[in-house]
Amino acid sequence: MSNLLWRQQKSSQKSIEMVAREFFSIIDPSLVPQVLLLGFELAKPINETSFFLEPSGSDLGADDFIKIHELARQPGTDEKVSKVKSSQKRITGSQIERARFQAYKLAAENLLMVSPAFEHKQLHLSVPCEIGSYLVFIVLSLPKDVIARYFTLQKSENAEQNQSTRSFLESAINVFLSESWGALKDSQFKKRFMDRSSEELLKSAGRNFMTSIQENIEPGSDQVSLFDVFDNVSLLRYEGSDAMGKILLAKQGHSNIVHKLRLSKPIPLKDSRKVRKFLELSDPDSCVLCDGEYITGLGMIRGDYNPKQKSLYCINFKGHYKWELLHDGNPLLSVCHGLPKMRVEGIDRNYFTGLVNQVFKGLNASQTDRLWDITLSATQQKAGTMLVISDRAKSEARRLAGQCFKVEPLVLTEELVSQITSIDGAVLLDQDCVCHAIGVILDGIVSDKQGDASRGARYNSAIRYFGTNHPKHLILIIIISEDGMINLIPNG
Repeated sequence: MSNLLWRQQKSSQKSIEMVAREFFSIIDPSLVPQVLLLGFELAKPINETSFFLEPSGSDLGADDFIKIHELARQPGTDEKVSKVKSSQKRITGSQIERARFQAYKLAAENLLMVSPAFEHKQLHLSVPCEIGSYLVFIVLSLPKDVIARYFTLQKSENAEQNQSTRSFLESAINVFLSESWGALKDSQFKKRFMDRSSEELLKSAGRNFMTSIQENIEPGSDQVSLFDVFDNVSLLRYEGSDAMGKILLAKQGHSNIVHKLRLSKPIPLKDSRKVRKFLELSDPDSCVLCDGEYITGLGMIRGDYNPKQKSLYCINFKGHYKWELLHDGNPLLSVCHGLPKMRVEGIDRNYFTGLVNQVFKGLNASQTDRLWDITLSATQQKAGTMLVISDRAKSEARRLAGQCFKVEPLVLTEELVSQITSIDGAVLLDQDCVCHAIGVILDGIVSDKQGDASRGARYNSAIRYFGTNHPKHLILIIIISEDGMINLIPNG
């Protein structure tokens, strides 16, 4: 249901959702977000005239939120308001107002979560924005099954302990909602809805997440931006060599860290060149040790680390301008050319099947199953590879004969895929898994609107080929990178 509250109501919802889809697609194309605007008058009972939900057409209506005022005043939901009022410290009206708004946010979340419409969604609400006499919430929903694929730090066992951000995705959601809230608040006065690009927002999320990691290691230690420090180190070369090696991140005296070499004068993290030079000493048997502010020497992990402590991390430098953050061997963050992302290893079958059926309409279950099996086999290629599935694979093999090994058409098997993907270039096949060429060097027209400078030649050649040939013929490209990242073009 949608009552028009202010002139930019509909356009604001559309703008926020458009930004959300661009923003989250960079993190993972299968993170398809939905955005609602939920608003109601604070001083009136909920009814058809005092409540709105944008866009209209939702299964939810005013009747589903009749109890929101009552819930916001219940014990537990209204706990923060009570704590502020009962505090011995001098308090202000704004503090009480913020606590009350938080109570309404929790009440709205509780009402939304019981709706069948969000059964398979994870919900995130912004703090409310005051527009006229209304409280307006931005409601972001993301698919639970996709989020479940990512590693997340465990919650602190102590309920009183500060619950820090547990994943980069959580940090990205917080940044997105905060930025969208500010844009929504200003939308009545500004023509341009969002001032910062998706890439800028992602970098802010990366910085915030690394600050949270720093807080886990040593509370109150935030004199340097770990994200920027490690990004700068990954950019530097030492005597022509790219940054490779590992830094263990833990407070001094950590019970699971043993020093093999201790510096008498630790290196400040701000001195990126010295840090980069010292990184050269890292090898499979010893890592550079860092306490969050200084490089203290070389050492290694000993004993059994308890991951619930969230106090020991590894920074893995993977080459020029590439690094990742690991906790207990699990990937938390992957950064390439300054752009943070979630590292996705493996591929979701339901997402793959849905995309295949979207591109090649009319395929039967047997055809999609064969394509899945072939793709799954290709993902085991450690050096990376690329599959190009095309409805014109036969004619494309003839056209590209000068830059590929054209083969007699044959139906691919899983065993054969592992063999033919061991050389550079793409495998060209049709939707029936019939291979027509291997080692294909893809062509395409270079455009400043396509490509990603943070990605390698394999990814960008796929983007160019797809952009040049689609929609003249149907194409699905699967790119498997050396670092385990998998991309599908188009991304659905």
